[in-house]
Amino acid sequence: MRKACAAIAALALFAAAGEGVARAAKHPASRVSQLKYLQKLQRKQLKNQEKGWKRSVRGSHISRAERNRVKRQYGQYMRTLRKQQKVELRQVKTANRVRRYRGAAPWAAGATMQ
Repeated sequence: MRKACAAIAALALFAAAGEGVARAAKHPASRVSQLKYLQKLQRKQLKNQEKGWKRSVRGSHISRAERNRVKRQYGQYMRTLRKQQKVELRQVKTANRVRRYRGAAPWAAGATMQ
């Protein structure tokens, strides 16, 4: 009962404060950290979607082959999502390196001082 009351109170608090205010403390500063945070949320969303599907299938008359097919499909979704996220993270890191390289002193880029 206490857990239910605490959950309802937390929901009311977040609804009243707004989503942006609730996430403001967790919002990281760097672009890489922001991207990692968003990617983590995407993975959690996919896992929750899979859990919801598993709960909906419970007790129903669905063949084992169909369950295995959907399970493999969710695994494939997760693998492709991770691949895409690795590519995105690599692109952001590369962009940061380029930005740092351009902002460096001229002699640090290999040119000689005159």
